[in-house]
Formats: sequence, structure tokens, C-alpha cells
Amino acid sequence: MPLGECATYGESRYLGVSVRPEHGRLAHVLQESLQGGFDFVVTPLQDPKDDRWHPDDASIDCDTWRTHVVAECKPWMDEGMDSEGTTCMCLQEEELHLRKELGRCAYLGLQAAVVCVPSGSAKIAHLARIVSEHLKRHSYMQVWICVDLASPNDPCGTAAWEKWHQVRSLCDTPTNLGCALRVGSMTPEKEVMKRWMGEPTNAFLLETNAFRTNHAGYPALQERHAFMVQLCFQHQVQAILTGNGKHPVAPEDYDSSLQESIIHFHRSTQLYDSPQIHPLHNYMEYLAFLFNRDAEPMETDAPELEYRDHLQIPLQPLMDHLQNGTYEVFEKDKVKYQQYHKAIIKCLDDRRDQYTKGRKAILAVVGAGRGPLVRACVMASKEAGVESLVYAVEKNPNAVLTLEHLIDTQGWGSIVTLVNADMRCWMPQRKVDVLVSELLGSFGDNELSPECLDGAQKCLRGDGVSIPSSYTSYLEPIAAGKIYKKIQAYDSLKNYEMPYVVKLHSIYRVAPAQATFTFQHPSPSKDEGNRRAAEHVFWPGHPKVPTLCHGLAGYFTAVLYKDVLLSTHPDSHTDGMHSWFPIFFPFVRPVRIAEEEPLLVRMWRCVSPSKVWYEWAVQSPEVLPIHNPGGRSYWVGLGCEG
Repeated sequence: MPLGECATYGESRYLGVSVRPEHGRLAHVLQESLQGGFDFVVTPLQDPKDDRWHPDDASIDCDTWRTHVVAECKPWMDEGMDSEGTTCMCLQEEELHLRKELGRCAYLGLQAAVVCVPSGSAKIAHLARIVSEHLKRHSYMQVWICVDLASPNDPCGTAAWEKWHQVRSLCDTPTNLGCALRVGSMTPEKEVMKRWMGEPTNAFLLETNAFRTNHAGYPALQERHAFMVQLCFQHQVQAILTGNGKHPVAPEDYDSSLQESIIHFHRSTQLYDSPQIHPLHNYMEYLAFLFNRDAEPMETDAPELEYRDHLQIPLQPLMDHLQNGTYEVFEKDKVKYQQYHKAIIKCLDDRRDQYTKGRKAILAVVGAGRGPLVRACVMASKEAGVESLVYAVEKNPNAVLTLEHLIDTQGWGSIVTLVNADMRCWMPQRKVDVLVSELLGSFGDNELSPECLDGAQKCLRGDGVSIPSSYTSYLEPIAAGKIYKKIQAYDSLKNYEMPYVVKLHSIYRVAPAQATFTFQHPSPSKDEGNRRAAEHVFWPGHPKVPTLCHGLAGYFTAVLYKDVLLSTHPDSHTDGMHSWFPIFFPFVRPVRIAEEEPLLVRMWRCVSPSKVWYEWAVQSPEVLPIHNPGGRSYWVGLGCEG
């Protein structure tokens, strides 16, 4: 039964339990666990006492194996624990056994198997070889590599990450390989925990010895453990309870709200007629409490949930006419248009002395779309008490029809003049005082705002104002294992050499963002052009936390007018604004970031008569080839759709 109904937590709603059934008792233990409220079990497929396989009789059907059972493979002996003479024989036996276990998983149709990593590079290599071979044959199945989050010999979890990194590197980072974290009584610093959210982490095994007893005698987690659990919930990492119950279930627990929910769930789904109290019920109840405690605030993100870590190709704003639905999405961002409204009022107030003796303010909305900025100009003019004329310039003939209807129904015919033209080619009869646009992309300049506004700049009076007046892009190195898996699935160089618009979620910020390119409007120099080059030296924010950097996240800040700003930078994001998701520039292969090693990155904005494109490269701590040279994989066209 799900821990709660918070949609933003996704798969982490489903709670598993680790079991150790005796031979022939798997079906009974599975039924007991499901009746007790768990959604799946993690179990060896053999009796741990004598290695006999559990029978796959008709009492467990194929669908139940697939949806309610995750296999736990037998751990290998750590290197050095076996004697020198038996090492080779022991290794051969372990290899053969793992092959049989994974083969059994495939036969039963299981979706996942948990494989623990031994110590020692030799054994890790042998284990990775078998796992890699299996995953290539069975692409539908996942293997979760299990490591300790922290241990007495590895309090920071560095050795655990190195083990995981070795396995995934030896396996060549297949998309169906993930990691599982074993969380015991020790936890590392919070920054280490956050690091794991940038990895393809599928599950965490929470041991009962991690719980303490609260004042009422019930199990509870200390602050760091609770932080880790909630972090996993937020990033859709599934919880698995493991260990023996140290807090007995009291009679009053039979009437708990969770137990009532379990009974209702089983009755509504007709899964079982008689739900039972599970020995780990109190632990389950505490996890349900943590799951639901912060669930309500998270629901504010529900409209963006489907876009989390989802790859989108950036728009081609000049080559393609936007669709009606795209305009509609943009217009739902009330905060953005409130900021524009505020900026236009301030601008008109500052220029009020110019509009005397019957002279009206002349504003032009270039790229007017369906009219939200036209509305903002008309309303701001009225609020400022300044008579205005507004040009609405739009190249999309379909959007022009919508604008015509808006002007007619609002009675703006004497105020707004509609122009169906490319702003770069348009010239008004009288030059304008204020040029208003919303041409910014996820990286600021990536949807050709500089080229469009440079073309429209000739329409401005000498003292004219552009809203926005400037914008700056930012780059930040991130670990983004889950996103990178999706790019890997395309299996094409082209997909590593193009940027993606992504609602970043399962990431780890390796180092603070740095400013990259800045553009001002009106442009202070005709000779400067719009080509740019930037060098970034990123020092890890937490040098003792090794990680992989999968690419660069891009953001922007924009000055609309004076102190009226828009920002997608994570440290200064405009509250409530959702028009733009970040952009992501992937690396052709991940770069390992370790202590005292800076990441040296170069980024170029390139311009030709027909297109604009980005190139990027890494020069330290290793050298990667220049991505997208000459715009061979991705570019933004400067031509217009007919």
C-alpha cells in the first residue's frame, strides 16, 4: 500500500521489505508482507541455510513475481578473507553462482536484482563482468548495485562511491544499471547524501538499527537519517526496510490510522481479504509520517512534475511558427507578466516629462505572440496616466489572427496598431520610445534575442529604452546520472552535442554557477557583434566529495528595467515564475571530479549569416573533444518560416 498520495514523490510512495524466508516459505512470507502493507519484498531466491532454490509454484503467478519481488543476490566474500589457496576456486564458485541467480531472475521475469559489491578491485572487476554480460542480454531488467552509505571504516562514504563508480565504469554505464544505498546507524555529512541524488539511485535499504526510541516508545530517526529519507522520497528513490523489529507492535497499534488505510486499500483493490499487522508496522508508520509531513508543500510543483528530468529540444523561434498551445503555456506564468507590467510602469514614470503638449508615448511589442505583453503595455500606460500608442509586431500569421480578435474585443483599435512582420525588417513611421520583448530562452540568448533585438534597434529613438535592457547567462557543472541515462539511450554522438531544456531535479550541484555571456539592449556598439567566448574554472564546492560531472546546467538573469529583474538562477530564482526551465549541455562522456582538481570549461557562442550555435569543451581534469564543432549536431536558424 503506498505510503501516501503525494504525486510529486512518484515511485518512492511504494515501500519494500527485506525478507529471509526458509525453503518453501517464500509464497507465505510474500503474502504476509503484502497483507501487512508493504508493496514488494527483497529476497534471496534460495534458502540462506542450504542454498536450495525457492520453488516457483503456482501460488506465485508471473505478474506477482514481476511487480512484487526484487531478488537479493548472495554477497561475495570480501577480498582477503579467503585463504590464498582457495581464492581462485572461491571466485569461480561465486561467479557461477551469480550467473545462476541472475539467470533465475530473468526466468521469473523480475524487474530488478540487488547485487552487493565486495571489496578489492579484482573481485569488483569479475563481478562487473558478469553483471554487464547479463544486462546486455536482458535489457528490460535492472541491477541495483548495493553499497553502504557510511560505515565505521568509511564514515564519509567515499570508498562506497568508488566501488559503485568502478562497477558502472567497468560495465560501460548501461542504462539499466543503478545503485542502492544501505543506510545503517551511521550517516555521512548532508552534502555526501545530496551527492547520491546526482547518481541513478533506485532504492535505499534502511536498517532497523538506524532507528532510535522516542519518548513514547516508538521508533524514530535522528535528524540526519530523517534528512536522508526525505531526500530520497523527494527524488523518487524507493525505501526498503531491512532487519528485525526492535520495537514490538502494541495492541493499540491495531487501531492506527495507517492500519485503517491498509485495510481500506486491500478491500478496495481486493488484493487480500484479511490484512494483518506486520512486525515492522511501527517502522512503516514512521516512514509514512515522514513521507506525508512535507508532501503538501510539494504539491505546488505538481504542474511541473511531468517535466522533471525530461529532455526537451529548445525552440527554433525564427525558423518555426509557435503553436497555439506553446503560447498558452507561456501565458500561464502570471509572475513574469507582473514583472513586465512593473517595469513598463517604472519606465513610463521616469520618462513622464517627455509626454507633454499632446505627445504620446510610443511603445512597440516585438514578438507579440497572442498579446500578453500588448495587454501589459496598455494596462501599464493607463495605470501610469501616460497616453500611449502601441505597435504589436508579430511574424506568425496565425498568432496575428488572435491578436486581431484581442484588439477588437478589448476596444484597443485607437491605441494598438497590429503589424504582421519580422521585427528585423520592420520600420515604423515614427521611432519608438520603448521596445518591449519576451525573446529570452533558457540560456538567455539561446533563442536569438540578441539577433532579433539588434535588428529591431533601428526602430528606437536615440534615448529609447529596451525592456529587457540586459541579460546574463550562467553555467554550473552538475552530476545528473538519471538525465544522462536518457541521452545515452539515443546512442548517437549528435545527442551529446546538443543542449536540452530540462526541469532539473535529480542532480547534484558540483560547483557554484558562474556568469558566461552578457548582452545589452540597445547594443552599445555595432562592432561588437554577438559572438562570444568564455572560460570557466570551477572549483568543487565540497572538495572531499568525489563525483562525476555529466555536463553543464545553464540559467540566466535579466534586467527588465533598473531594479525589476527576472532570474532562473537557482540562488536568485524569481519566486513563482515557471516560464523557463534550465538548459543542459551534456559532455560526450562524464568527467570525474575529485579533491583539489578544478574543472576547466570553455564555451563559445558562434554566429554565421544563417545560424547561431554553441560549442563547448573540457580541458581539465581531463581533455574532452570540442562539442558541436561548426554546429554539426545542433544550431538555431536565422531564417524565417514562410
